[in-house]
Amino acid sequence: IEVVQPNYLPATGEENFILGVENLLFGSFADQLRERGMIATLGTVGGTGALNMWAQFHKKTAPDNPILISHPTWPNHPQIFADQQIPILTYNHLSNGAYDEEAHIRAIEQSPEGTVVLFHAGKTHNPTGVNPRTAVEWKHLIAKMEGKQALVDIAYLGFGGDIEEYIQPIPCLIEAGVPLSVCVSFAKNMGLYQERPGALLMLTANAQEACLVQKHLRLCARTTYSSPPAHGERVVGKILLTPALRAS
Repeated sequence: IEVVQPNYLPATGEENFILGVENLLFGSFADQLRERGMIATLGTVGGTGALNMWAQFHKKTAPDNPILISHPTWPNHPQIFADQQIPILTYNHLSNGAYDEEAHIRAIEQSPEGTVVLFHAGKTHNPTGVNPRTAVEWKHLIAKMEGKQALVDIAYLGFGGDIEEYIQPIPCLIEAGVPLSVCVSFAKNMGLYQERPGALLMLTANAQEACLVQKHLRLCARTTYSSPPAHGERVVGKILLTPALRAS
């Protein structure tokens, strides 16, 4: 009898998947951030799992720091954060059916130091469909982020616009030195919904901090779902690291 060992992924995720996702989201910054050991990345069970892992981590490390979310937002956002007893602040995302940049800026300015600001990336703000559209508009918001942290949720990468448009707040945040976490899903855009490939990426101040963050994230994953979806991650990793497939 041949005994076949299960081909589990480590809790952090599949190596090519992690590399491909970091390259995709951090672009020209990716190599520099990796060389300096400033990225802690976790393969997760979809974007929902990424948000949940972030919330668990936040609960363990900064439980009193609130999160600022739009009203309206994806209904699962407040449920995930409330489940971890994270204080929630809100602002009105719309005014007369249009994105209200002034309300967004005012809410960031008035939030206490240490607040985490949740940004929906790209045009596809869920559920309104309206959002900052240009790097200039993103920079208006990011200019008010001193003393705050950013959590970028990318659930619809590439829907309603090109990929660069969806990730444009990320280089702006990196350049401004804003503490940053990114949750991303590949379930929809790669037709892998039932395979649930997703990731949580957190930028840290240095390599030592990244090691500590990675350790905490592994523990959160281990006690929640043990290891991420292997098949979905291997498919996404193959696509992202194969130039012809990535271009397609």
